[in-house]
Amino acid sequence: MALLMGKTIQKLRKAQGMTQEQVAATLGVSTAAVSKWETDSTYPDISLLSPLARLLKTNVDRLVNFKGNLSESEVARFEKDARSIFETGNSQEAMIFCQSLLREYPNDDGLKFRLASLYMFYLGASSDEELANQQLTAAIRLFEALRSSENLELRHASLHVLAGLYMMNDELDKAEQVIEELPNTDYDTRMMKTNILFRKKEFEESLKLSQMCIFHQVRDISLHLYNLVKIARNYKQYDKAKAILETGIELDKLLHMDRISGLNANYYLSKAEISAIQGDTQAALIELEQFIPALKKVFALNENLDDLLFDKLELKDPSVSPAFIAKGMADLIEHSEEFQSLLTDERFKTLLKTLRNLV
Repeated sequence: MALLMGKTIQKLRKAQGMTQEQVAATLGVSTAAVSKWETDSTYPDISLLSPLARLLKTNVDRLVNFKGNLSESEVARFEKDARSIFETGNSQEAMIFCQSLLREYPNDDGLKFRLASLYMFYLGASSDEELANQQLTAAIRLFEALRSSENLELRHASLHVLAGLYMMNDELDKAEQVIEELPNTDYDTRMMKTNILFRKKEFEESLKLSQMCIFHQVRDISLHLYNLVKIARNYKQYDKAKAILETGIELDKLLHMDRISGLNANYYLSKAEISAIQGDTQAALIELEQFIPALKKVFALNENLDDLLFDKLELKDPSVSPAFIAKGMADLIEHSEEFQSLLTDERFKTLLKTLRNLV
């Protein structure tokens, strides 16, 4: 990124009531040189930075617009800009933009985590396999760098992601090593905190934390159920896999998760895949028809103000555009091996069209 300091020099010079000629005479340079500094045509020689800063009653950091770590809002703004480029389909341009940010702020762990996550999320957006591999490699390097982060939350989140990436690359020993670096505890300290907050009569905070814990724990149960489904599918125990998925759907209904998050959309998609494998076209279509309204919940977070269990829960809205998610899911379903036998079915075509026009 360009080092823009001209306006800063001009502003500070005027604040001191000095002309360009006076600055030039004091520092032993030409007036034209000062003029070029202020228009960012050239920069002051490095040996002049300290004298110039003292002359303008400032410090070198301010003079060169130096900034350490970014604020949360600044990181979020950069992330939004990067997402916008990725969603145009120009992954190479997006990576160049991200790399320029990382060069500008090489020690900002929050920025590293956000950009590494973007690399992962938009892997499928590139039709260039070599470029996709570059994104994957860049993401792994950033997450690996965060293994030594002083921010425990970022470090642990990065370890979780790294384990998944190593598994994706069939580097199982590395994945196991990463998992061993994570703290292992059988007791959820958040449960104790909810009781502490209650005893302190901070009822609203205790309520919010309890609801968030319920959400996270049911989400984790879902992940374990999916693992059971994968194992059952591996053994071709398709009816068992569908029964497990149905258990997940019922659990979501019982604990109101189906009303607030859209996480249960994958249950219906998995059931549709299994039905298609079994040759039950009608059942597959029915499950896909239930998948679409479940997916819409992802785009309508925090509309649960009257819910019995989650009226105080605040979920982070997906920063990815709903249109991008819907199109990505439609493309995934259309090219899925399980659904190839449905491609000529008019009902299936209508479902894909509905999904692509979901928002």
